[in-house]
Amino acid sequence: MIKLFDEIPRLGNEQIALRMLQTADYPRFGEMIRDDAVYRYLPTFLFERQYDDLVQMTDALYHACFQAKESLILGIARKADG
Repeated sequence: MIKLFDEIPRLGNEQIALRMLQTADYPRFGEMIRDDAVYRYLPTFLFERQYDDLVQMTDALYHACFQAKESLILGIARKADG
């Protein structure tokens, strides 16, 4: 398996940005994780529901996935919304 990315990329165009999750994203991410209709579509390797604290959970995701250089977790944001 090829290992990619030494740092988390920021990608996008004039309208959207794909970027590392930020603290302001955590409440929405938490809603998504707690919604069974949405959660069933998340990749099976994710382990978000093991953590009550969203900061701890996000740190664990980035540590387990990115530092192993096996996958990226990126947020999608409209640039108009920041």
